Amino acid sequence: MSFCNSQKIAFLMFLLSGCGNFESKPEISQETEIPIASIAQSAPYGVAPIEPAYLVIRDANDWKTAKGQLPEQAIIAGMEAGMPSGHLILAAYAGVQTSSGSNVKIKSVMQQNDSITVVVVFSSPGPNEIIQPSNSLPFHIVSVAVDSAESWSGYTLTFQDEHASVLKKIVLP
Repeated sequence: MSFCNSQKIAFLMFLLSGCGNFESKPEISQETEIPIASIAQSAPYGVAPIEPAYLVIRDANDWKTAKGQLPEQAIIAGMEAGMPSGHLILAAYAGVQTSSGSNVKIKSVMQQNDSITVVVVFSSPGPNEIIQPSNSLPFHIVSVAVDSAESWSGYTLTFQDEHASVLKKIVLP
């Protein structure tokens, strides 16, 4: 059975008008930067956990679970800063470094749909810098504004370095 010209035109107009029962693909949201506020950044000397750590602090009780994962100085600084209403705390710890001059910085936090990417930058002393042969403990703690601590429930938070290598992936409860 063939369509005559008027039937073809009517069918084409029907399709173009959007009156058909067709679902469009959902739009992919753009990646947006979430503002961060630095709470504490330091590289004190001392003894602390050897391995790097990347944590999300959702409430004051989470600082208790950070013990053994972050240097004591980082935990004290975070607890002293308090838990701002409507904020989450992100912490990055580079692990024990065998000399002074190393640093870690949470550079940015980006969101796309239910994925959060935390970009962490590491730096080491340059070849002409004077260093001390002592254990340094570089850490950075930032605050991120969210609607509520529950607003990121079920989101995947990925800590990655500046080269997009994944450092840790967390699905928030």
